Amino acid sequence: MNQQMFADYAALREQKEKLEEEMATLGVSLMASLQAENIESVQNDYGTFSLITVPRWKYSEMIQTQEEAIKGLKESERESGTATMQATTSLRFQKIK
Repeated sequence: MNQQMFADYAALREQKEKLEEEMATLGVSLMASLQAENIESVQNDYGTFSLITVPRWKYSEMIQTQEEAIKGLKESERESGTATMQATTSLRFQKIK
């Protein structure tokens, strides 16, 4: 088996994680700058950067209770064999710590 593929994958994964951290930090700074200047959108040579509002819903206790009941029903169907599983194969990588 080609060990270099494993090394390359691990190195790219580490680079991706570092880039995602840098992007998150820079994103916070960009948002703060746009908000400080009361700007909703900036278009430049790199693309369009916009402040958007993403809705997040908090449901009542009744709905949360019903969701818990549904979780129980799903578990019952898995245990009884009524529910069917569809499996897919993917690659999982865990870095040695």
